[in-house]
Amino acid sequence: MFISKASELRRTNAALHAQMATLLTEADTAKRALTTEENTKWSAMDAEYVLRAEEIKKHETAETREKDLGTIDRNVPDDLRGDGKHPAKAEREAERKALRTFISQPPSMWDADTRGVLASMQKNVPGEARSMGHAIALAGRRNFVKDGEELRAKTVQEVRALTAAANTTIAEEFMAELDVAMKDFSGILQACRVVNTETGADMPWPTATDTANTGALLAEAGAANDATDPTLSEVVLQSFLYTSKIVRVPNQLLQDASIPFESELAKLLGIRLGRILNTHGTLGTGSSQPRGIVTALMADTTPTIPASATAIAYADLVKLQHATDPAYRNQPKVAWMMHDKIVESLKKLVDGESRPLWAGGSVTVGTPDRLLGHPWFVNQDMDNSIAEDKETVIFGDFSQFIVRRALNPVLIRLNERYAEYFQTGFVMFERWDSDLINGAANPLAVMTHNLA
Repeated sequence: MFISKASELRRTNAALHAQMATLLTEADTAKRALTTEENTKWSAMDAEYVLRAEEIKKHETAETREKDLGTIDRNVPDDLRGDGKHPAKAEREAERKALRTFISQPPSMWDADTRGVLASMQKNVPGEARSMGHAIALAGRRNFVKDGEELRAKTVQEVRALTAAANTTIAEEFMAELDVAMKDFSGILQACRVVNTETGADMPWPTATDTANTGALLAEAGAANDATDPTLSEVVLQSFLYTSKIVRVPNQLLQDASIPFESELAKLLGIRLGRILNTHGTLGTGSSQPRGIVTALMADTTPTIPASATAIAYADLVKLQHATDPAYRNQPKVAWMMHDKIVESLKKLVDGESRPLWAGGSVTVGTPDRLLGHPWFVNQDMDNSIAEDKETVIFGDFSQFIVRRALNPVLIRLNERYAEYFQTGFVMFERWDSDLINGAANPLAVMTHNLA
């Protein structure tokens, strides 16, 4: 049986996790803290585990893409396969060539075929953007697939009234590279519910609270009594405009690159947009910008307060779990979210039976590590220390936090702005918003160390 490189690395990490757990268990059994030597050893193993986990993700990405490309190729009818003379393959090649030309060559060098393909890509560019330079609206499906761990690989994506143009294959590889980079740098995009819309108009999201009502036993010939009407309201999701800022690229690089530069450009733009999306999706005020998940939870729910302002104990995590409504705790997108430094702290916790709370993932099926039975996401915009007035951990059903993305991003090439430097500028614009829905029903809970 073939065993992938990612599987081999997961086996190594599983063995390393067992050694780390043994250190913690032995210390807890002896009712003592880790010695200096043990703590140094544990930290070294943890660092090795994290580095190998990153390597696993890269191999999983390569393996999944290879599998996906094979699936795409198998789905092409026999009469559309071949050497480029058939319409489907020829069209895909023309689209790839046009995007590569758009990025790597000035407009004066574009041939007629390239201009024709780019013209079709420019149809969806807002009029106000066309005057800023040569612009294209990226098309292609936005699946937000993060290769690797099961729950992270299948983030739910909703599509609201997408036009046919938004489902074409033009520049789909570039879009995939962009979204993978965005998601790699955004715990919010990894965990939460993403909704795409074809316009940027305000999008009301209806909510209802009916917790005060129950059914009733009805006597024979009795009449049903009126109940209090459910509380109906709505969350309005807007579409704030974001920019990647300008990426300046030496023309020598565009001309001489031995590998297609569009892949690197997609990563650069995706990383920048992913970082600002994560920051505002976490801490945004909701006033002239998206409302972040921490901001929303602090306003719409009752925060969970641990026993100590400077520590997180097993009982505190259990308390946080049960601060969410039981109806939400068994949903598919229930998880933890915290800064990587908090992850490091929680990995050292054990329960009352000296068992580590942090459970290694399955080696055979590639499931992620779990904390008290649930997966976790790193969010580098959350507080990174356990101290007073810090919000350290979120738990619950992340499908109740919505990230609304309007239209598809627009990529603009700035041909002359940096001519004196012999450079070309690229900038991307995207519109989105975020907010919590049904917060009063407690689908999510946040831990705050404000003991006042």
